[in-house]
Amino acid sequence: MKIFKALFLFLLFFSPLFAKEGKLSTSQLEALLRKNIVIIDIRREDEWKKTGIIPNSYRLTFYNKKNEYNMKRWLYIFARLVKSKNNTFVLVSSNSKRAKKVAQILIEEKNYKNAHYLDKGINKWIREDKKLRFFK
Repeated sequence: MKIFKALFLFLLFFSPLFAKEGKLSTSQLEALLRKNIVIIDIRREDEWKKTGIIPNSYRLTFYNKKNEYNMKRWLYIFARLVKSKNNTFVLVSSNSKRAKKVAQILIEEKNYKNAHYLDKGINKWIREDKKLRFFK
């Protein structure tokens, strides 16, 4: 019984360390910004122009207005930003649904190891009055 209890406690406290993809809070993302982690905003251009983007993030649209994507084309550009499948990176979408889905695809189908996404997306970043970069 003690072994099962110890195993349960180990998994409870340490399993997040082994997670392949994970959601990040805005404060966690701010800490990563200071470490120059690659941040990729996967929203469409019209969304970037409307809300701005997180400073130092790359703009790389994944889904178009019809909710379609071209994985081969997108991965070609993505691989220039995330040079190793072991590198840590963060995906940003409006409310995190799209970013979470893309992170799962990258892990499950493309063997990336450290995909993260901003929990509740750029919308939460904006609600918390965090810095943004705008375009003309």
